[in-house]
Amino acid sequence: MFNLNNNEIENIDKRLNPKIQWAEQNGVLAEQLAMDATRLLSCTSERFEEYKNKGFFNRCVSSFSGETADMQRQNQNDLIELQKAGWRYLQLLNERDILMAHSLITIKNNLETLAIEDTKTREEITRLAIKVKQRFDGLSKRVDDLEVTVNLLHWLSTIEVQDYEDNYSYYFRLLCLVDDFKSKKTDNWNYKDIQCLQQAILKAKINRKERITINNFIIRLIDEIEEQSFPLFNGLIKAFIDNKKISSEWIDENISSPVFNCLYLIAAKYNDSKSFAKGNQENLKEGTTHKEIITSGIIQIIKDVGVDTDKELQLQDVALEILSCSQLTKTLISNSDELIEDDISENQGNLLKLLEPQNEILTDDNISENLQLSLIPKLFVTGENFTVFIDSYNKVKTFGSNNEYMGIGTKENSSGKVEEVIDLPSNLKCISISTGKYHSLALFENGDIYSWGGYKYGSDCGELGCNTKEPKLSGFKVIGLPKNIKPVKIVASANSSMVLLENGDLYGAGKITNSLIFVPYELNFKVKDFDIFYDSNDNAIVLINKENDVLIKNITHNSYAEEFKWCKYEENGFFIPTGLPEDVEIMKIMAGSCYLYVLTSENTLYSIGDNRSGQLGINDYKNQKNSFSKIYDLKGKVLQLTTNHDTYSSYSENHFVIIQTSACVYGCGVNEHYQLGAQQNFRIEKGESGLIFKDKYETKYYFEKKPKIISELNNYVNGGGTFEISCDSYTTYLYSLSEQKIHSLGNNEAHVVSKRL
Repeated sequence: MFNLNNNEIENIDKRLNPKIQWAEQNGVLAEQLAMDATRLLSCTSERFEEYKNKGFFNRCVSSFSGETADMQRQNQNDLIELQKAGWRYLQLLNERDILMAHSLITIKNNLETLAIEDTKTREEITRLAIKVKQRFDGLSKRVDDLEVTVNLLHWLSTIEVQDYEDNYSYYFRLLCLVDDFKSKKTDNWNYKDIQCLQQAILKAKINRKERITINNFIIRLIDEIEEQSFPLFNGLIKAFIDNKKISSEWIDENISSPVFNCLYLIAAKYNDSKSFAKGNQENLKEGTTHKEIITSGIIQIIKDVGVDTDKELQLQDVALEILSCSQLTKTLISNSDELIEDDISENQGNLLKLLEPQNEILTDDNISENLQLSLIPKLFVTGENFTVFIDSYNKVKTFGSNNEYMGIGTKENSSGKVEEVIDLPSNLKCISISTGKYHSLALFENGDIYSWGGYKYGSDCGELGCNTKEPKLSGFKVIGLPKNIKPVKIVASANSSMVLLENGDLYGAGKITNSLIFVPYELNFKVKDFDIFYDSNDNAIVLINKENDVLIKNITHNSYAEEFKWCKYEENGFFIPTGLPEDVEIMKIMAGSCYLYVLTSENTLYSIGDNRSGQLGINDYKNQKNSFSKIYDLKGKVLQLTTNHDTYSSYSENHFVIIQTSACVYGCGVNEHYQLGAQQNFRIEKGESGLIFKDKYETKYYFEKKPKIISELNNYVNGGGTFEISCDSYTTYLYSLSEQKIHSLGNNEAHVVSKRL
């Protein structure tokens, strides 16, 4: 069939010339058509009726026939002519060096696994596969001017300490490596980049040159799903294409790749063995297991599209095929008019808009009911002597005085220079950050979470979630979260990290869950929102369940929990505070070290807990309030709340709260360091508003009992604009996104703030 004479070659080349020129400008789509052409070669007269309505077949007809003829009216000779054109297209792509490096391996894999019975045809296809592989190997001679991205090099250098071998089984590990490689560089992979992936596979204790049949690949993958979990596998598959919900039928129609397609078939059919069993009842033996039904069913589907599942491929080539096809899929989706559902909420793409002060966040009917105000991510947060923020270019940056916590790769003390956190994905949008006392978390648009920092002398808690007690000087991807369920909120506290998932499950690492990786926080209900009371012992969590109840869960019982006397421990393990109006939805919760705020759907704030610094904003200095009290006289819609997260101790009364509304910025609580603006109270009698004497040293503490206006919002930053608020123990920060400036109130000795970033 492929013994073309000179006249045939000339005529076919003339017809294909426009398509080859198109291929030079459209590398990814040229790869799709090349994969289609390989699948076309397996078409026989027996398969013709089945193939003629397939997407790959129609694309080949329109590309190679020179017309848009209806193949249903064509005969076997027309099919052969179409196959000759497809064959020649593959030769020309290879000869003219048009295909990208990773695409060459995918085409080679497709050619090698074609189920062709005719011996001469099989020999010709094998020779072409060898030539394609030689073209790939020849790229190694032209790498002098190619550079590997810094992200890839950092990732590769840390493979051994990321514990792939401990956390994932053999083939799951291979899938994870491909996903993590993509997160470091999304496309345009050159030969050196591919070598990085191959080296990573080797470093992760996988025999990269091991040869495996498609049969065995499917069998062993399903074995590992049984051992590990189907949700983990399903999450890995979704991650390849940015968590888009795509059916296996769509993949089969648009991607001609046996390995990639079998992954989606497994994801789609694993929980549907009944459909396989129903169509194959006569061949099923009594006692056939679910796993056996799924395995045989998947293998048969792959065979039915003309694939020889007994052919062997190297594992490193399997990885490249998955990488190549995931990129092809993403490109086709972006160019498609079809509606592809996204697992990541579309509202997250407009987070900055949601933070605009003029937005009527609480009354806007266009905002998804699932996106509560409580789940709007933070873009600017402050830890112990360091600050982390996301700039307008989507870079996660940090400044402060303790580099070991800042993720910039060094333990040296900082001069206050703003620096970028290293080893974070450069190609993904960071949508939320959170800081604890010594560590930070960053959530990215694909659902990945990275952590860095940790106590400089080491910690027994494991709050980084990276399966280690040692601090990390740069970003590391956390371990243990299910990949198929997106995170919607992250919270870092003193010795723990917690993540709320879209389905209402909580996962945690560190002291609260007593784990070095993220594990489920066991509850018998689903969570709508949560926060951690900030204390050196992480003594309690506050939760809102789906029924709109506020519940407080004590974690420890010891002398350090003295500040929680207002929070009585109930028999069922939860304290349910009183004082909130009935039938009013709770929109946001915010916990300080020993007190709590909630915001209702009526735009009303309530507070409860310790009040010795006036941090409850209720014009009262009683030490503790054991039921919620309403906060009065706030102008505008409440947009943000933040607390200084000062750790409670019997010697510390350094607590204050900042509230941003659509009209003003308010503060209440301690004001000793001017963190709430200029001191206004100067009465000297003990117990009077604003000034008390502490111990014999007569240290002066200035309090604001009820929310004080720090600034009229529209006058604070050059005409207003979008900004975020954060604070440490002594300073209030307002980050103007429009100006790219950080404005501060109070003692700024611990942080050297860049006037313009």
